[in-house]
Amino acid sequence: MSPQDVEDSRSAARWRVEDHGWKELCPELPDEVIALLASPVVVSAETVRTPPPPARPVRMLAPAPPPRRRRGRQRRPAALAR
Repeated sequence: MSPQDVEDSRSAARWRVEDHGWKELCPELPDEVIALLASPVVVSAETVRTPPPPARPVRMLAPAPPPRRRRGRQRRPAALAR
């Protein structure tokens, strides 16, 4: 795996986790109810807009030539007598 593969696999999202109080999120909640609840945690994600990575050069591959036939010693036909 190359460093470029690692860089390309990184997420384009940015996560944020924040602690909030119930009075900030729901001011209408009574204090007795807030006492029974755990502290709220707000998680948000947003897409980070980064320029796309540079394109990798396209390499054109030519087809391989057909295999050469190995020719054994071939006898030439004898000259025909006249």
